[in-house]
Amino acid sequence: MTGMACKRGQTPFTVLQHTIGGAGNLRYENRSYRVREGETLLVLVPHNHRYWLEQNGRWEFFWISMNGDEALRIHKAILATTGPILNLKPETIERLADCSLRLISGGADAPGSASAIAYRVGDGALRRCFRLASCS
Repeated sequence: MTGMACKRGQTPFTVLQHTIGGAGNLRYENRSYRVREGETLLVLVPHNHRYWLEQNGRWEFFWISMNGDEALRIHKAILATTGPILNLKPETIERLADCSLRLISGGADAPGSASAIAYRVGDGALRRCFRLASCS
């Protein structure tokens, strides 16, 4: 696909990706980061960022993508506070992993299920972790 540009949809979304093994690279707002085991990256799309694995590298992770006004608001607040690399508490990581597993194993098949899982991630795990205020 050299020379071809891939376009995504116009709806903004976030990617929350936790590294469980190996390491990868993140370029975010003209700054380079090494994302190591135990660290979580958070990015908004669209945004000026790129993440990748170098040749012959190993990077194992799970990820959750979310959209919607509240998810974007929470994730923007986290990025403004911490930047794109998060060091989350073990219980927060367990909750994120559980939510990711529920999503890939069909736990979001019923109407509203995916939203409930995303709410558990955003409100339950991240808001408490970063002590963010609820919107009124």
